[in-house]
Amino acid sequence: MAPESKQSYAPDVEALTKVITEKVWNEYPGYSSDFFQQSDLIPSTRSNLDLALRVLQEEKPPTYEELAHARNVGATRARQLVPLESVIQAYRLTERVLMLDLFGRSSDSLDFHASTVAELLTATFDALTQQVINSYRETFTAVEGATRAAENQLVSTIASGLTVNDTEMEDWRRLLSVDVESSVVSIAITWPVGADQLETQRALRRLKTRLELSNRVRVLIGSVADATLVLVVASERGDLQDHSIRLAIDDARLPDGCAVGVGQPAENLRSASVGCQQSMDAAKVAGVRQLGRIVIYHEALIELLLQARPQLSSILAASRLNGLSAHPHLRETLVSLINNDLSQARVARELYVHINTVANRLRKINELTGFDPLHLRDLVEMAVALRWEDLQG
Repeated sequence: MAPESKQSYAPDVEALTKVITEKVWNEYPGYSSDFFQQSDLIPSTRSNLDLALRVLQEEKPPTYEELAHARNVGATRARQLVPLESVIQAYRLTERVLMLDLFGRSSDSLDFHASTVAELLTATFDALTQQVINSYRETFTAVEGATRAAENQLVSTIASGLTVNDTEMEDWRRLLSVDVESSVVSIAITWPVGADQLETQRALRRLKTRLELSNRVRVLIGSVADATLVLVVASERGDLQDHSIRLAIDDARLPDGCAVGVGQPAENLRSASVGCQQSMDAAKVAGVRQLGRIVIYHEALIELLLQARPQLSSILAASRLNGLSAHPHLRETLVSLINNDLSQARVARELYVHINTVANRLRKINELTGFDPLHLRDLVEMAVALRWEDLQG
């Protein structure tokens, strides 16, 4: 009796394609209807199987032209924002399913050498995966660059106060996937001279991630004049609390020497230009304040009023603090009195002097300036004058 001839491997490609797509779908991040339709996965999976079978039959590695569909998949998944790791896992799963199906059949009925088959399949999917990775990274870099440019243009347009019509705003909405009618808070960051550009980009990425993960917001970043503007777009105003924004900024670990200002919430992107200016004004205050590098606009109104009328502010400081510059210990006592809510006992403990010494210094301040620091109205005016001096450095 003649021996039974062995057959070449010819699986049901349609059935394998179905198995693979079902294993991948809703299992790997990005492989769901939130990113693309399941039917879009079938052609590329079938192409991978067809190529692998051709390689097995002819025992010849894939050509560059035969890998074109993998490059297309890489570019498409990058534009769809599917995580690269998920794309790689999907390709390797196809390899495993095909390998298990092949070796699961009786070796007596198939004509193949196990080592050769394993090497061919591994090499084929290595080549496919590498093409996907290269194409994905190239496309993602291009998309990310275009997105950054678009974000920067939108932020600059909003900050400048230029009128944006409905058609233009709809274009921005589609391009950047941002809700243009949601509440917006502007954060302005000024960087120290000579700041490392790579470190500033890392800090901005940390800030963006922290804000988006913890506050359910969309973050847009752009450059305006000598500051970086970060627009935080939230569906609900409750997601834009001062406390949560402060925490995100702290967690971003901005480089030393940065000054940060936060504007008041705007109803939507169209009306956000005022908040942008407020944040930049607050950042200027943060740059000269002795305590704290994060300034919320509504917490800096006194400083902003003083900066708006510098000549008048200088006259105020000169008249209310007349003569104190020559007596640092008297100025120190006045500052301590303000910080300790007019408690002379606490001033004495803070400055390590007797309480009678504090009283004598306060009388001397009254004699030099003509204003009594123990009289509330006089003290308020002197405190404002001290604020102006601090702003002047």
